[in-house]
Amino acid sequence: MNNLAARVISGVIFVPFFIWLIRTGEYLFLGFVIALVGVGLVEFYGFTEAKGAKPNRILGLFCATMLCLGAFFRIDDIFSLILTAFIFIIPAEKVFRQESNNALFDIGATLTGVLFVGWLGSYLIRLREFTPAIGYSYQVGADAVLLCVLVTWACDTFAYFTGKYMGRHPLNKISPKKTWEGAIGGLVFAVLAALATQFWGFSSLNAHLTWWNLVIIGLIGGIFGPVGDLTESIFKRDANIKESATFIPGHGGVLDRFDSMLFTTPFIFYYLKFFVFPFVD
Repeated sequence: MNNLAARVISGVIFVPFFIWLIRTGEYLFLGFVIALVGVGLVEFYGFTEAKGAKPNRILGLFCATMLCLGAFFRIDDIFSLILTAFIFIIPAEKVFRQESNNALFDIGATLTGVLFVGWLGSYLIRLREFTPAIGYSYQVGADAVLLCVLVTWACDTFAYFTGKYMGRHPLNKISPKKTWEGAIGGLVFAVLAALATQFWGFSSLNAHLTWWNLVIIGLIGGIFGPVGDLTESIFKRDANIKESATFIPGHGGVLDRFDSMLFTTPFIFYYLKFFVFPFVD
């Protein structure tokens, strides 16, 4: 119960601030996501260092920041350029230093961190910023991010409670406490949370969404969110680390709180792009 109380208190403090940042957008949201990605990347590199790798933190953080900036200014070529240059620079740095020991391990750790945290995390900005480029209100992007957050966290929250009080059948060996009952409960409530937005708070986005669109977005949150959570669990289990950090009371670190969104945000973005708003990004 102490952990649950800490979760609730953290949520009461953090969620209104997060919603305000999303609604405000612009450089405030950009700065927040860059900080979020930066801390998450440091946590990820902590996993790899626990396994004996030596990731290049400076280059990794620089690349992740540039990916966020590329998303903010909506220039896809920057994404390709950054990743291409990064894939060249990281091995080249090893060549320059003439370090071959554990090169595969170190380079792989650096690159994986940038892709998992930096690349996927930058889609929070892409989702927030895409609507002005196609002639829609800036607040449509805010509602899109809030919808993504809502379905992802609804899945996470109700999977936790359903699994805690009704769970009987383990989901997999990666995270023994997760159950099929919890996964199904999370999926159901993700869809219900998406449908509930038809009735409050999302008017600018809902003008463009049918109930069927909302069901699909809920399914994306209910399916891909748990995969993101389990992916981080693989990393932590391999590194023998329980939590990515401890500075969010009741939740752990940035990756513990946002791991699901790293997977749901890109898929929701592309669903909106190809099936709701036909545009060229």
